[in-house]
Amino acid sequence: MTSYDPDRIGDGSGETRAHKLREEVSHRVSEAQEAAEAARREIGEAAKRTSDEGTRFVRENPGLALAGALGVGILIGLAVRGRY
Repeated sequence: MTSYDPDRIGDGSGETRAHKLREEVSHRVSEAQEAAEAARREIGEAAKRTSDEGTRFVRENPGLALAGALGVGILIGLAVRGRY
C-alpha cells in the first residue's frame, strides 16, 4: 500500500507539484520579460519619433523655437527669483 504524499500529482508520472509550479512560474516570468521588452521597444520608438519631430520643428521654425526657449527661461527665472 502506498502512503499519500500531498506533493505528488495523482497522474502516476511521479512529477511533483513543486516541479509543476516551477514550470508555471518560469513560463510566466518569460511572458513578463517578453512583455517588458516589447514595451521598452515601443517607448524607445516613441521617444525617437518625438525627438525627430522636435528636431524637425526647430529646423523649420528657428525663430519660434528661440522665442519659446526664451519664454521658458524667463518663467524659470521668475519662479526661482525669490528663492535664492
